[in-house]
Amino acid sequence: LTQAEERLLCRHWELKTLAAGAMAGLPRSMTATAIVYQKRFWLSASPIEMSPADVLAAALFLAVKVEGDPYLEVPELHRRLGDTLGKAPEQMAAREADLMLALRFHLTVYHCFDAARGLVRRAAAGRAAQGSAAARAG
Repeated sequence: LTQAEERLLCRHWELKTLAAGAMAGLPRSMTATAIVYQKRFWLSASPIEMSPADVLAAALFLAVKVEGDPYLEVPELHRRLGDTLGKAPEQMAAREADLMLALRFHLTVYHCFDAARGLVRRAAAGRAAQGSAAARAG
C-alpha cells in the first residue's frame, strides 16, 4: 500500500469507530479516546501488519476502561455493539496488550474541548446563581 492508501484505510476505520461508539451508546469522549489510541498505534504499525478491526475493538475496549467505566465487561460491550465488528468477545480484548505496548503505556489523552466544556459549565452555574439571587431579592 502507498502512504495515501494507508491513510485512507486508517481514516475509514476511524469512521467505523465513531459508528461503533454511537451504536454502543458510549460517550463521545470514550469514542474520541479510542480514535486517538488508533492514531497513535498506526504511527508505529501498518494496517497490513495487523487487522484494523482488531485494533478498533481493542481501542474501544481500552478507552472504555481508561475513560470511565472500568467495570464494563467485554461481553457487555460486545452485546452493545451487536455483531458489527464480526469479533467474538474474547477477540475484542486479545489485542489490548499489543495496543498498550504500541502506545508505550501512555494512556492519558487530553481532549481539546475539555477546557471549553468546563467554561460552559462555569458560565451556566454563574447564570443559575444570578437567577436564584435575583429570585431571592425580588
